[in-house]
Amino acid sequence: MKIVAFATTATILLHSNICGMVGGWHFAHRHDLAFPITIRHLAHTLIYFGNATSEPQYQAGIEQQEVCRVMDRLRQQLGLRALFYPKLVHGTKGLTIRRHLPAPRTKRGDFIMTNEPLIGLAIASADCLPIIYIDPEHRAVALAHAGWRGTADKIASEVINSMTHEFGSRPEELRIIFGPSTRCFGELSVQQATWHGLQVDDESTVVRTRAGDLLLDLSVLNRRQLVASGVDADKICTLYNVCTKCDPQFCSHEREPDNPHRQFCVVALAP
Repeated sequence: MKIVAFATTATILLHSNICGMVGGWHFAHRHDLAFPITIRHLAHTLIYFGNATSEPQYQAGIEQQEVCRVMDRLRQQLGLRALFYPKLVHGTKGLTIRRHLPAPRTKRGDFIMTNEPLIGLAIASADCLPIIYIDPEHRAVALAHAGWRGTADKIASEVINSMTHEFGSRPEELRIIFGPSTRCFGELSVQQATWHGLQVDDESTVVRTRAGDLLLDLSVLNRRQLVASGVDADKICTLYNVCTKCDPQFCSHEREPDNPHRQFCVVALAP
């Protein structure tokens, strides 16, 4: 799968971030990418991943008018015709964006889809997993926000079902890209995990530590769901799935619960 970087905002450096070993579960994250970064995928899709230093910056709880200003600045920066940002509800509800767009955050949902060129799809996150779906055959894209609730409710598979219905997409033809997210999510309780059907043991993606806490690797669980839905495992790119909790260049609610800042992820079809 060809992914070409055409613009970055910083020199690419090689470094590593290691959280350590907890309860026999080793997680170490190494990458050589400097964020924020803008890339082109298959020469017809624009993708943007921000970080804690990105401008414009998004903050949780800001007023609608300020959301519109931030989104318009990001739209201009990326050279897009429009940029759509829904109000996240941490579920599996999706939206399809046509020619006539509503204002940012006037619609609720946790994934968005379009087949319109230069219409950007955006989400802001600070640990949850951004999942980008690219259908090169039908010229369509989607962007999902997968937190632990959405992951447990199988949002990754729901997006595929919706793209199949809306655009005729076939799972085996989709290209998937994971954005930055925590690889050691620890916000849920045992009761929450079991209620949502997440198995808690050392062999699953939900691991109980010696202290009794739970750690969830969102990317592993969503990857399993995508493959189970028919996506070719070789077409799932995790190159940009840097751990936001481990790497201080990213906003992380897990690491800094009082920090309102969030990083953007954007995907759009090129003309």
